[in-house]
Amino acid sequence: PAVWSARYPNDRSSSSVRFASRAVVPLQVESRLIGAISFSFIRERPFAAEDREFAATLARQCALALERARLYAVEQRARAEAESAESATRFLAVASAKLNTSLDPIKTLHLVSEVAVPALADIAVVVVPDEFPPGFGVVASSGDLRGILSPDDTAGGDPAMARLLAVIDPVPVLHSGVDRVIHTTDRINNGVVTASGSVTSPGDALPGLHPFGVTGVMVVPVVARSAPVATLVLMASGNRPPFVEADLHLARELALRAALAHENARLFEEQVRAKEHIHTLASERSLVLGQTADGVLSTDSDGRIQFINEAAHRLHGGVEFDMDIEAYARTYDIRTAHGDPVLENGYALAAALRDRITTEQAEWRLTRTDGTEVFALVSAAPLVGEQGQTLGAVLTLHDVTALQQVERQKDQFIISVTHDLKTPLTSIKGWSQLLQLRADRHPGQNRDMSAIAAIVSQAETMERQLNQLLNALRLESGDFLSPTWQRVDLHDIAAQTVHLYRGTNAAHSLRLESPGPHVVVGDWDPDHLRRILDNLVSNAIKYSPDGGAIDITLRRDERHAILAVTDTGIGVPAASLSRVFGQFYRAPNASAARDNGPIEGLGLGLFSAQQIALRYGGRITVESREGEGSTFSLLLPLSIEDQPVPSAI
Repeated sequence: PAVWSARYPNDRSSSSVRFASRAVVPLQVESRLIGAISFSFIRERPFAAEDREFAATLARQCALALERARLYAVEQRARAEAESAESATRFLAVASAKLNTSLDPIKTLHLVSEVAVPALADIAVVVVPDEFPPGFGVVASSGDLRGILSPDDTAGGDPAMARLLAVIDPVPVLHSGVDRVIHTTDRINNGVVTASGSVTSPGDALPGLHPFGVTGVMVVPVVARSAPVATLVLMASGNRPPFVEADLHLARELALRAALAHENARLFEEQVRAKEHIHTLASERSLVLGQTADGVLSTDSDGRIQFINEAAHRLHGGVEFDMDIEAYARTYDIRTAHGDPVLENGYALAAALRDRITTEQAEWRLTRTDGTEVFALVSAAPLVGEQGQTLGAVLTLHDVTALQQVERQKDQFIISVTHDLKTPLTSIKGWSQLLQLRADRHPGQNRDMSAIAAIVSQAETMERQLNQLLNALRLESGDFLSPTWQRVDLHDIAAQTVHLYRGTNAAHSLRLESPGPHVVVGDWDPDHLRRILDNLVSNAIKYSPDGGAIDITLRRDERHAILAVTDTGIGVPAASLSRVFGQFYRAPNASAARDNGPIEGLGLGLFSAQQIALRYGGRITVESREGEGSTFSLLLPLSIEDQPVPSAI
């Protein structure tokens, strides 16, 4: 033994067992050492070869038996872990399904306590932040509370629960979000602790749980969006084994699912309240807008009509809800004041929705569902949300059908009166010209020649003004004939106009600058072009009362004809430039008194010329400085393919 102890100092058995001879054989499995077997004898004896062989054989058998036992234990442990994992998965699946059966946040917390018992605990309590002393409120509890409370406590119920929770004190967990596992003192002292050290010191032991018959507690926070929602208190009693790390993990998973279910229920509740609020606001809006005399309709961001007030229904003869704005324009054949479809000529609703452009006081002509026509002044604006996103568009319609009818009657009256005036005026002009002719033949009898010339001049002025008035009214009402399309050489039209005015205006020098014939050629009605040039040239002459140069410049680009008329007359004040093409508008300096009187005119020439240009997809622009003269530039598409179809000119 002394020799053995010296050689193997770590073998403590040598000091407690007396032996004279000892043999130790290693236990190996596939060259892997798993232990050793010792043979000790109180008398000295030699170990013969057969003894050694026997010991080696026995060691091999023992090693195999021990390895089989180890593998069996590993298999059993793996099977138990798999069964535990499968059981936990089933439990969590059932818990998730049950928690999702309610969209009431409080009911969801009740369901948490129900699913926890008895699978995870004997008693489950859910507490939430509350004024209830000592800082929590019980919203749900499950389990046989009577079995763990004394008869005196069961009568009151709540006081006993309050005392039990006061001992457990879930408030720190509620606020810190860190879970806690508690066992009674005797289990700690007996070495029963959680596998991962969740219970690490006697401080986790609460002797105060003994009166309630509780042997273990898990306190797990229920956290949603980083904020505490509730605390789940799970208690063991009776013969339930102590809580281990797997139980804590399962409790955490249950708390996570409870938080998700509670958050979903809370969001649903918020959505319901928001919808109710929106419905209330919509009802109030409908009540207010329903009382307005003007029609109002609004769309969503996809351009579908979502609101129509009663006035809009009456105006259209009924509007279908959820109709998109293109179908709306087609259904009611919505056109501009000139009769052009709005889908092809600046649709106010589309501009508001897609480009956030606000349109004010545009005139529309609609065809109601009964086939009658109505006229409306419309305004459209985008609806923009707080984050800058386009929510839709709103359209207001003011019915001006009655006013339009009055305007038409007025125009018809003026046209009728104008026609009636033209008949005697023609007679006056004719007889005056006859008298003038006779006076020319008999020079000795020309005492009244100047009077006759004045009559002829004034008659021509009146005739020209009446023609301008008729043209303007017809342009507005669309009574002019549709254009006769021809290939027209604009050089010829310009040359004819210059030749016409050169012969009657000695005080003005008219000059034409052109690339020549057959260069600026396009698809137009020649009468319409003559009317435009006549208005522009006569306007230049009229507003250059002191004479001067009138330059007509003609050129083209790839797709347009460009004609400019420049004078050195009185010019247009800067404040009047934006209104110079308005109907009946005359700049203040044109109406001002001067030595030979104000410049005569109705303010219709430029209006008529611009309206004709617009019908061809062109436009007239002006550049002017008061006192220095003006340049009016006409831009016209050359090809009919680049022009809208004029409704009627």
